This record gives sequence, structure tokens and C-alpha cells, in this order.
Amino acid sequence: MNEDFKSAPEDNICSIGEVINDRYVVLSLLGQGGMGAVYKVRDLVLEEDLALKILLPHFVTDAAVTERFINEVRITRKIAHPNIVRVHDIGQMGDSLFISMEYVDGESLRTVLDRRGEGSKLSLRQSLYIITQLCIALKYAHHYTIHRDIKPDNIMVTKNDHIKLMDFGIAKLEDARFDTNTDEIVGTPRYMAPEQLHHAPDVDGRADIYSLGVVLHELLTGKLPTAALEPLSRHDDDIPPELDHIIFKCLEQ
Repeated sequence: MNEDFKSAPEDNICSIGEVINDRYVVLSLLGQGGMGAVYKVRDLVLEEDLALKILLPHFVTDAAVTERFINEVRITRKIAHPNIVRVHDIGQMGDSLFISMEYVDGESLRTVLDRRGEGSKLSLRQSLYIITQLCIALKYAHHYTIHRDIKPDNIMVTKNDHIKLMDFGIAKLEDARFDTNTDEIVGTPRYMAPEQLHHAPDVDGRADIYSLGVVLHELLTGKLPTAALEPLSRHDDDIPPELDHIIFKCLEQ
């Protein structure tokens, strides 16, 4: 769930038990923020639990926000992979828009890290298990798109440490038909590749690989990498030198 939808303001868009469009029964609130909310719902037609991401009505008139919202459906509907959250469709609820998507019984990697406390890290085994799945997801996704916002907030983790990558709202299609505004920085600066920060017109899948390297560094150390990057194996005997090479390769400009 992205940052626009994860905090909790005072008012809910929907009530528990409410039926949306005579189809979706609202079961619980998964996350809410300044732009809208995400609910767990029961689809009465498909007879399965789904997640609905609902945009606040006043954002529907914002062309940039609406385009990001529609873009998530436009792109992710092309993608079917066990390590990527499946998006089904976009719909209208009164004056607002919503996206129906796969419900993941888990929590974001950011929640996992925050619960452990600031500066906490994961074990080498767990870190590699998570990153391996993320690599598999990106290898598949890059046939269709560039995510451009890889970060722990957009990585869902199930109870079995199964990974689901989500939030393709600012992704760039490889054929550029639905590219976002090139004058606007999109993504999360702390995880973004230098070329993405500087509006390079030829940002490609390597930008996602850079972000993946930032996430891997954070999982292993509890910290984001700095400009003066040092080999992690120098300070942690559990980390093999080969992994230093991988991280340095990911973080190359």
C-alpha cells in the first residue's frame, strides 16, 4: 500500500458492512490516507475476498492523480505473476473511482521493518529470500513496464514470507504510450536512482535495479546506503564478499 493510502485520517469513505455497487461488501479498512482508502471487501459475484483502493471524490478532478490511478490498472492488468499483486479492474462509486485488486493476507515490508524498531535488520537468509522473489517479479515485469517506485512500502509480505510487489501507479510502459509527466519527479527520493532524480529521459529497468539494491542494503544493515558506500562484509561476518559485489553493482550510477 503506498504512502498516499496508509495513514488513518478521521473519516472513513465507507462503512463496514456497506455494499458498493450491489457487488462488494466492505469487510474492513486496510489503510487510509490523504488521497483515499483501501478496504478488504467480499466480491458477491466472484465469491472471493478482494481489496478496493478508493480515491477521494475531489481527486477525481485532478488530472495527474486520476491518470496515476488509471495507469495502475492499465499497466498491471497486463501482468500476471505470483509475485505481483493482481489488479482486476477500475470502477466508479458515486463521484469517486476505485481499483479492485487481489487481496493479500499479509503486511508491507515497511511494517515488518518498523515493528522491529529503527535500525533493525533482517537475517541474511530472510533478506535473500525476499530479494530473490523481488528479482523474479521485476524480471517478469520488465517485459512490460518499469515500476519506478521500488521500496519496502510497496512490497507485501505474507506469513510465509511470500512476496507480492504492488503499486504500479507511476510505472512507465516500455512503449511509452502512457508515460507520466516528464517534468514531475515521480517515486521516493531515498530509493530512486540518480538518473531518475535528474529527469533522465531514458530511465529504464536499471532504475528499478538501483532501488532493489537500496532495499537489499536496508534489509541487511537496517540503514539506507550513503554516498560513502563500504563493503558490508567488512562489518558483518555473516555477509559474504560476493554480496558486496552485488550491492555495489546495483547501486552503480
